[in-house]
Amino acid sequence: MAITRNRAGQLYSTADGRWVEDQTAAANEAALRDPLPELTLGGQTAAVPDASKGEVEAFAARISNRPFGSDGFTVDIDGIYPWRSGDGPWSTEFSGIVRDAGGEAVGSFTRTFDGELGTVAHNNLYIDEDFQGTGFATEFNAAAFELYAEMGYTAVTTITDDDGGYVWAKAGSGFEFNSDHDMADGARLSIAQSINRHAGGPDLDVLLAMADEFRSGDGGTTIHDIAALRTKENPNLGKDILTGINWPGIKRFAN
Repeated sequence: MAITRNRAGQLYSTADGRWVEDQTAAANEAALRDPLPELTLGGQTAAVPDASKGEVEAFAARISNRPFGSDGFTVDIDGIYPWRSGDGPWSTEFSGIVRDAGGEAVGSFTRTFDGELGTVAHNNLYIDEDFQGTGFATEFNAAAFELYAEMGYTAVTTITDDDGGYVWAKAGSGFEFNSDHDMADGARLSIAQSINRHAGGPDLDVLLAMADEFRSGDGGTTIHDIAALRTKENPNLGKDILTGINWPGIKRFAN
């Protein structure tokens, strides 16, 4: 039985699918561990910590083959890869395939687990156009969020695209103003310019002020405020402003 410890300090048994607090298991944790795999990086052999990879393998096992959305799409594992940049901390990337009820591949996704920061990056989620609109992404992400929190992770990060610019804001993701992403300043400007393009009518001055406030990054106007915008002339104003804009998001949750 392979045992690995999650970020919350619990032990997870991949054999029986339980989070365990058993002290005997804890005492024997070292003896139960599988040998550390090795990677060759730049001609040198480096040991890969198995805790992060083991956590992601456990996550993948629990999220795979569960039906999501009205058409019962499932996901399965394409690959799990530990990696790091230079001498930095290890992260683990999980790539998966989305399949329809008949087992045909209709999409793909990638997630990167950063144990050092306690975050999971939602790198991408692609669904073939003919298979969109089933509610798969909403149910799949909700189930994944529950497992992330159970594993001890505290937030999900993403770079929005297409409809995601509006969907993530509506779902509670905040703009990562302090992000290391070089695109953050450009994203604030793009959103402010989009507000200006859509501004008009009796709310013109209010909208222009919101655009200036968001562009400055002072925090008075949030991405949630923008997503919620609606007027008598345009009940979908917030959606129109944010759709198609790439911005760095972060959604925090309690663990």
